[in-house]
Amino acid sequence: MPVNFFNDTLHTHSSNEQFGLCDKPHPIREPSYINEDRTEPWIGIVNNPNNHHVDFYGLDHALKIPIPEPNPDGKYLEKLCDGMMNHNNKLDFVELKEAQGGGKWIGNATKQILSAIRLYEENHNDIANYQEVNAYICNSLQPALNTNTMHPKQDFQNLSLTYGFKGELIVKQEIDI
Repeated sequence: MPVNFFNDTLHTHSSNEQFGLCDKPHPIREPSYINEDRTEPWIGIVNNPNNHHVDFYGLDHALKIPIPEPNPDGKYLEKLCDGMMNHNNKLDFVELKEAQGGGKWIGNATKQILSAIRLYEENHNDIANYQEVNAYICNSLQPALNTNTMHPKQDFQNLSLTYGFKGELIVKQEIDI
């Protein structure tokens, strides 16, 4: 049975000029969501100067996609990025982090994004129909990253060639649409 990435129970939306993307801290396991009033810290910040309607779907801790073999941490579920934004015939896959130091979190975030894109295409088979498909890794503790992201960006480009979409991997806290 196909998995619906556009599940209404995981859906929040906004057309505000600016809004935040939030994810509850560990150990809480709830889907990420849009927050418009800054009552909680924003991990990702979406700048939407033209007030486009943006739909956001929480994926991680929401979609349960089984895998036949356990992953390295012994779990039998796919690791997905935190969410997906849909706007203006564009898809943006988003991973939200609150990580200090080192670049290991970038590699882990990239794997989660690539897994979500692969599973999205397996279940919807329409990713090449979007004008653009981008991936964002947002880190509220390192909003402007100065680490080399060449390998994650190349992995993303390889996947884009496989599935026939245009886009890029961007590592920064703010998302401009």
